[in-house]
Amino acid sequence: SVDDATYTIELTQAWKGDPPGSVDVLTAVAGASCGWEGIEEGMEIILFAQADGAAWRSSLCDGSGPVTDDLAEALTAA
Repeated sequence: SVDDATYTIELTQAWKGDPPGSVDVLTAVAGASCGWEGIEEGMEIILFAQADGAAWRSSLCDGSGPVTDDLAEALTAA
């Protein structure tokens, strides 16, 4: 899919840089294109993203997804 979905994400913690509050994140609509399949409103996620104009771009293939204790600990240790 070449279509994008836009999610507004409230950032609460940053492992690199300062969290700017909320950001718009673009991702492919379809999970087959690494879109955020399974990400739902209210879910706590870890976001890996790159700047894309005024928004940010991310995908499940970049590592973004639901928070796990192991991943949070690894990021904090790094």
